[in-house]
Amino acid sequence: MTHALSQLCKQSKQRLRQLLLSVLLLAALVPWAQATDYGDVVVTAESVTAGGNGNNYDEYRITISNRSATKSYQVALSLVREVAAYGHGVRELRRTAEVAPAATISFPLFRPPLMPESGLIYVTIDGRLQREIVRVTYSRTNSWVSRSNTSAYVLLSSGFQKTGVFDSGAVAEGFKNDGGENQVAHLVYNAPFNEWSTHWLAYAQFDAVFLLAQELQAMPEAVRLALWRYAECGGTLFVAGDWPIPSPWQAGRQQVVGLDVDEDPLIEQVAKTEPVLPVFFVGFGQVLATGALDPKQITGAQWRAIRVGWRDSVIYNKDYYNLGLINQDFSVVDRISVPVRGLFGLMLLFVVVIGPLNILWLARRRRKIWLLWTVPAISLLTCLAVSAFAFLGEGINATARTESLTILDEAAHRATTIGWSAFYTPVTPSEGLHFSYDTQLIPQLAYFRDAGSSERVVDWTNDQHLAVDWITARVPTFFKFRRSETRRERLTINPAQNSSVAIVNGLGADIAQLWWADAKGRIHQVQRVAAGAEANLTATELQAKAEPGALREILSAQDWLEQNKLLAQNPEKYLRPGSYLAVLDAAPFAEEGLREVKVRNAKSYVYGLTAVEASPEGVR
Repeated sequence: MTHALSQLCKQSKQRLRQLLLSVLLLAALVPWAQATDYGDVVVTAESVTAGGNGNNYDEYRITISNRSATKSYQVALSLVREVAAYGHGVRELRRTAEVAPAATISFPLFRPPLMPESGLIYVTIDGRLQREIVRVTYSRTNSWVSRSNTSAYVLLSSGFQKTGVFDSGAVAEGFKNDGGENQVAHLVYNAPFNEWSTHWLAYAQFDAVFLLAQELQAMPEAVRLALWRYAECGGTLFVAGDWPIPSPWQAGRQQVVGLDVDEDPLIEQVAKTEPVLPVFFVGFGQVLATGALDPKQITGAQWRAIRVGWRDSVIYNKDYYNLGLINQDFSVVDRISVPVRGLFGLMLLFVVVIGPLNILWLARRRRKIWLLWTVPAISLLTCLAVSAFAFLGEGINATARTESLTILDEAAHRATTIGWSAFYTPVTPSEGLHFSYDTQLIPQLAYFRDAGSSERVVDWTNDQHLAVDWITARVPTFFKFRRSETRRERLTINPAQNSSVAIVNGLGADIAQLWWADAKGRIHQVQRVAAGAEANLTATELQAKAEPGALREILSAQDWLEQNKLLAQNPEKYLRPGSYLAVLDAAPFAEEGLREVKVRNAKSYVYGLTAVEASPEGVR
């Protein structure tokens, strides 16, 4: 009995301690966010990167505290748009969480670009909708310095802001457009580094992120990795100070001189007189590390060149008038038009049969009263015939197509992928589409199609679930996407007999073609290597001559698919010593999206770095 009482007291003290910690954590959030009290449950919502250009994912941070020491609660959140959205908008974001007794949890909620800015969150606790609405607090991001006709958005750390660089004349000169206006808006983020986002999607809306090298060193590992992934996915990371660049990306070094070759033939002389500002192309993005150079020494011409370089991080989207034009660029089904002639013929036959022929036949049999059942019967048979016509023409199986380009950093075990995905199904799937938290989706839409009011819903509970109204029967759905993830696939390169080179295909799919550049830049090739198989490479006359930033230019190209073809046609223009390009008959680095697809067409290009140097996480 005494032992039981002792255990009970011990458990009570532990729960009291947990409850006290929850209260202290909630109190620490008060300066940033206003809490909404639901008795035992307290909910706060604040912006992390919201309030910028709105053309990309914005992050809200949700914090839920449970004051009860004995009872757990299921809390469902629903962020609903405040204004009507027609055609292509997102109506609602959802996320459900289980909060244990005396616990506090915090998680992100991303608002996609198709959803208008919304600060209202409805709360349901254990199935009961609460009357009071949670309002998002924007105190973290209400310090935006906006410009007229803003065309670029950047994020500044508090330390970088204190350097006064953005208040200098050189920046003012470099950020002016042809009309003399500064169109670069910036946000000074004063939050402690442990409160910065650990998801690269939160930074995707920024053209560049500016911070000090010592700040980068002091950041938590998860935040630093998120910023590095942001750079690899196409962003610009500006580091004031000395921050070592991992050796796999050292070969992508270039100097920012500030002038275009086509504009000034004396660019070489200018390069000798201006301070050296190196830029390293990492993945699809770039990192500018000033080293010993004081950022205040950067000239206005160089700032102008830096701003021009941001354009390559912009994903190009066409203005499509109808789905047929999108299907022409990335075909997922042979045709998406309605078979008018066949249906017209069927309807014409129906009219003739149910009308004149039916009446004439019943009149001869003197059974006109049978019209009461022959008309419904013929109508039913016609409906079945129309359904059979549709299913026989397309079947009931869903079709998906994916084409992607992946930069695989084998040393860091990280894959950065861009590509297209398309889905077509004769029957509306009940599950919707599923993608990971690390995937940025860019819907390719026919903006001039009158689609009425959109009811699209995104549920972030377990993954990025496009739950409602994203894919419907006989209407294809198209996405461009970017994603960054940890992967272990690799291409093993071994010496073989007779001074040749052998490879083992560890990329997770059959290789259709492969080009590899050795340490001297000579390119070797092989065709048709099954997954897990070994094959010998054959030397060619090609020599690797990749230009820095060649892969980055693909991201901003008008057509990614055409650029992928150029990769395979001219591998020497993209390869550098120690790299390879593989064309795969599948897309192992892209997500399936739609489950239970019977016909899945996939193709991918993998640009691999075989260096074994330390990854960026290991650089301190």
